[in-house]
Amino acid sequence: RVGLPLMAQAQNNREQLKRIYLHTIRMTTSVNFPVYTGLAVFAHEVILVIFGTKWLSATPLLQVLALWGMLRSVGNPAGSLVFAVGRADLAFRWNLVLAVLIPLFIWLAVQYGGVKGLAVIQAIIMAGLIVPAWLVLIRPCCGARLDEFAPQILVPLLLSGLSGLAAWISILAFEDTTSRLAVGILVGGVSY
Repeated sequence: RVGLPLMAQAQNNREQLKRIYLHTIRMTTSVNFPVYTGLAVFAHEVILVIFGTKWLSATPLLQVLALWGMLRSVGNPAGSLVFAVGRADLAFRWNLVLAVLIPLFIWLAVQYGGVKGLAVIQAIIMAGLIVPAWLVLIRPCCGARLDEFAPQILVPLLLSGLSGLAAWISILAFEDTTSRLAVGILVGGVSY
């Protein structure tokens, strides 16, 4: 909600627009990536606390959906950018292609992998769309080069992965679900 008006104000200054967009991506990934990483690392504990033991079989599904959510969050600021510069035509064509391709992949995933296959294919699709979205939407609208765009995603991804690993290692000695969550969140948050 804040990004669109800021980007619209800078639409005639391509360098400023690029800076705002890249900063928006960095802020988005810096907040979302550690949250989704934590959800993936502590999926077992989260399911136990929220849903109970009968839902533990959903742990791998929640982990994959956390990855999907992480990757999906990368695309959200692109919509603000496209509309801020008055290029709704790009968004329309992009979404038209996605409206044809994604249902096909979803159908194939459900046929051969069930619900988990569906979640996995969604995560793969999101990962596979990052560079094409940069090429089709971001570069034409603000001029951000791939070497400027990629670090906004890769640095928070690396830091989230390292803090998630530290959090996971820190809970190995604990049996109690609450202790595992508390220690994991503390270590993950501090290390991030």
